[in-house]
Amino acid sequence: MKKISRRRNKSLFFLTFILVLVACSKESELLVNEKYSKGDDNSPPLSERFTLDKSKLAKIGESVSVKRPTMTDNQNIGFELIVNNATIYDNPAEAGIQQEELREVQIYDNEEQPEMVKVEDIVNGSILICELTLTNINEEDEPNIAFLSLVVEDDKQNLRLLTYPTYFASSVSEGEMDTKFFHFNLLKGQSIITKVGWPIDLKTLRQEQLYLVANFRGDDELMSYIDLQLSEGREAK
Repeated sequence: MKKISRRRNKSLFFLTFILVLVACSKESELLVNEKYSKGDDNSPPLSERFTLDKSKLAKIGESVSVKRPTMTDNQNIGFELIVNNATIYDNPAEAGIQQEELREVQIYDNEEQPEMVKVEDIVNGSILICELTLTNINEEDEPNIAFLSLVVEDDKQNLRLLTYPTYFASSVSEGEMDTKFFHFNLLKGQSIITKVGWPIDLKTLRQEQLYLVANFRGDDELMSYIDLQLSEGREAK
């Protein structure tokens, strides 16, 4: 009986040890992912507004260096990004996008609490499609397009988060329940041309208010701004 008891204790100790390792690994992964996507572990509340830094404002066709902090280098350049063009369509079908290619998203309107918008509603509304050229400079982890946010400028020239992508042409996701919708394959030194889409409501927004921001809500020195130049029409090149 003593031998059985000892074996059982050893098994329990080994199982506990493995669970602790897994928990620590998961916690570390979450901290790194949060730092990558927001630039800081202590992100400000969603209600906080950011003033548009026009000295960092890039235009359509201009190259932007996207900082992707690592645990050892907070100034690491992960990508070079060029927005080739931006177009607003009346609905995804007009842009050649099928319903199964879309994902539900949260819309951060004027309230702190976001509103979840279902795919069934997205297919009947306007969508902003941006064609991007992305080059992997030094992004070692599997790339994630969620670093790119659509933001809106209010009447006081402050920026607030509007939403994350509902469409991503280069997603590695293999189904609606796949959690890797924002992920894509791009090795160091390689480039891709892809398309990303965000749902928008032109009844409540002016298109000239829309900007793309890399690392939004991160440290100011990590954020990059792109003017979509939609003030003169529904398409910018």
